[in-house]
Amino acid sequence: MDFSYQRIIKSDTAVIGVEGVGAIETSQDWVQSLWFSLEEQLPAVIEKLAVSEAEVACWGVMSDVKEWLAPWTEGQGLYLAGIEVSLETPCPRGWNRYLLPAMEYIVIRTTIPLISEAVSYLFETIVPKEAVEIIGALQEFYGADFLPGEIALYAPIRIIEL
Repeated sequence: MDFSYQRIIKSDTAVIGVEGVGAIETSQDWVQSLWFSLEEQLPAVIEKLAVSEAEVACWGVMSDVKEWLAPWTEGQGLYLAGIEVSLETPCPRGWNRYLLPAMEYIVIRTTIPLISEAVSYLFETIVPKEAVEIIGALQEFYGADFLPGEIALYAPIRIIEL
């Protein structure tokens, strides 16, 4: 299956949300619980931020516990289920704030059931075609205008020097 993608340069992005650390092999369980926690707390937080729920874009930010924004490799992973906010937005009590630094990304928009195929396509087709290397963990993005089940995967890249 072919997936459409684009290369973008994204400026610094602030994300606030619910953070968790857990075993990589059980990540489907503990990451899902972070999303449930975010959903429970979100109405009160967006009310304080004075934004409409229809405007809220969500991120699933993944990082290795030992190296910031590196892919999970073994042991434990770090994950933040959160919402994108302006750089100046204060972080509510009990939440965490991550800053995704400005960088270039390959962005693939897909659906949750097709994530595995999209990631394979990224590494097997897009990376060689674009002559880039992935330099960090893939990040999940759920746009305010996305339909249920839609997702964009953000893969941080660097051009391969020949």
